[in-house]
Amino acid sequence: MNNYTKLRPVIIPLDARIHQKASALAAEQSHPEIAKQVYLNILAVTAVSDLLKWLEFETNLEQTYSFDPFLTGLFNARDLIVENKQLFCVPILPGVREFYLVSDVAENFIGYVAVQFQHSLDKVEIWGFYPALAKDNLPEKISLEDLQPLDNLFEFLEKNKQEVLPQNGLVNLAN
Repeated sequence: MNNYTKLRPVIIPLDARIHQKASALAAEQSHPEIAKQVYLNILAVTAVSDLLKWLEFETNLEQTYSFDPFLTGLFNARDLIVENKQLFCVPILPGVREFYLVSDVAENFIGYVAVQFQHSLDKVEIWGFYPALAKDNLPEKISLEDLQPLDNLFEFLEKNKQEVLPQNGLVNLAN
């Protein structure tokens, strides 16, 4: 893996809408620690979704475990469906420089995006992308220094978007 020492995070503001959504799902959890994790997961997933939508990639929050009131707490869900692929959005607390990976991933899984919070929770820094090149051989934890630039994720998604487009753009309406 290449070492990208000069990653520049993308800063995404967290508005009241995102906090309300996260609070509603966290309130449905029975244990305070799980509720806190659900809250952070929802903030991270929504921030990444907003960034990708802004870049005109198709995301679907309704198909994720992250927004299912029961499954989000049970599985520590932090998944996002983007261009019909699964991406994990990993919330990272302020000052932390590494994160642990989830080993149970779906067939259409493409990787992880690191989302670091500020102390005030008014914005996040989206640091980079760690691709799932070999799903059976993922490391246990990743340092922020091991991440690839977000441009690599955007290029992958753009290529994936082009692959699903029909080869012949012309349609015979008489058929």
